[in-house]
Amino acid sequence: MNISTTAACAVLMVTLGADACLARENPARGTFHHAYPLSANGSVSIDNTSGDIRVIGWDRQTAQVDATLCAPSLDQLRALKITANSTPDSLDVTTSYPRWSSNGSFWDWLFSPRDANATNRCDEQPQVSYVVHLPVGARVNLSSVSGDISADGVAGQLTLRDVSGDVTALDTGDVYAAAVSGDVSVTHAQGKCETRETSGRTVVRDASGVVAAHSVSGDIGLDSVAGKIDASSTSGDINVSKFRGIAQLRTTSGDITLTVVRTKGAALEASTVSGEIKSEVPLRPGAPMYARSVSGDIAARFL
Repeated sequence: MNISTTAACAVLMVTLGADACLARENPARGTFHHAYPLSANGSVSIDNTSGDIRVIGWDRQTAQVDATLCAPSLDQLRALKITANSTPDSLDVTTSYPRWSSNGSFWDWLFSPRDANATNRCDEQPQVSYVVHLPVGARVNLSSVSGDISADGVAGQLTLRDVSGDVTALDTGDVYAAAVSGDVSVTHAQGKCETRETSGRTVVRDASGVVAAHSVSGDIGLDSVAGKIDASSTSGDINVSKFRGIAQLRTTSGDITLTVVRTKGAALEASTVSGEIKSEVPLRPGAPMYARSVSGDIAARFL
């Protein structure tokens, strides 16, 4: 197995040698453990294809990278490649995979029916899953094609992108989280929070600052948000609860439900083409909260 640094290679080869002897039956498994010096606000980038990525903030100026590797055969396991380029201010980790299978490319596998006899994804294709501890203030960029992404306790700027997997962020500063066919969840965000998803559900809880949530066919749920909201969905519902601040809510064929903390001057401007509007919040043009739907209903009330 190849790695970009000699020290990391030594650690990886030892762990793989021991694991491979115990796992000559399929799937074959291996592990990787290596620490890299990293400044308190350094940048970390992890790019993966198949497998989960989890990052956790801690109070050390070190990035500890732990990976679990598995594949249908020992030859495919040995062909996996983790490349780690490290400086005191940055760490870039990429994962390269061998030829996927006789059935075609990774994309063919990703969107093909699963083997009913396979107990996990490693029975069919190689995968690498990461758990990374890094400085709390690090700036982080994570991307995966098939696997979940999560970040916990990282106050630096977060960028999380996934294709077929869920994206989760907890106790963050500024965060951008996007998924195509998975759910997006952000909790305890202090700063700017932007989410985008296509067919999953978006949930943002306990956020203060600017929240921008956009979806194509999924529902959006915003709970205990204070500040400014910009939320839109094409065919999904938008549900905002325990809200105080300025809001722009737009949907084409979904419903909008808004629960507002009672404050002086709270008012709503609402419009729908073929739906119904029910609001105990005063309605007036130019109000700080705006809700629009084409064919859905709009309901607003005080908490």
